Amino acid sequence: MKITYERSGCKQFFKKHRDDEKTIKSCIENALNLQLETGMSKVKRAVSARVGGQCVYECRVNLKRTGSARVAFIVNENDDCDNNNHLSNKENNTFNGTDHSRHENNNQRKPEAKKTSQGITNDKNVTVLFISSTLQKDEFTRLLEHNLKEAGLCD
Repeated sequence: MKITYERSGCKQFFKKHRDDEKTIKSCIENALNLQLETGMSKVKRAVSARVGGQCVYECRVNLKRTGSARVAFIVNENDDCDNNNHLSNKENNTFNGTDHSRHENNNQRKPEAKKTSQGITNDKNVTVLFISSTLQKDEFTRLLEHNLKEAGLCD
């Protein structure tokens, strides 16, 4: 999974916690990776607006020494690496014996991304839009909406 950080929404948080930036990024990556692997069970829609056509999600992340924070992010679902999320009908037919072409060209196939139990690949590109130590949901949403409008990211 590749994570990028939107400068307008993350700069202030990283500036405040300059000494822990590496640890914070590691904690965020681990938490988002876990959420993508488990079907985003602890993730909520952050705002109704969309950024780049994608829904904005948020979740709470424990940042070790820094404490807890809320992180708003988008999952870039239109990337090339995400075209094989679900098994196609052709792949499903191999289990009942109607299609043998998959077995014949086994050496020529591209390596598949690691799939989770939900059928979602965890090699997505994620963009973290906003990080805040404000944990109250309505206050976080207000701050996020303000930040997105200022940065001109809303659709």
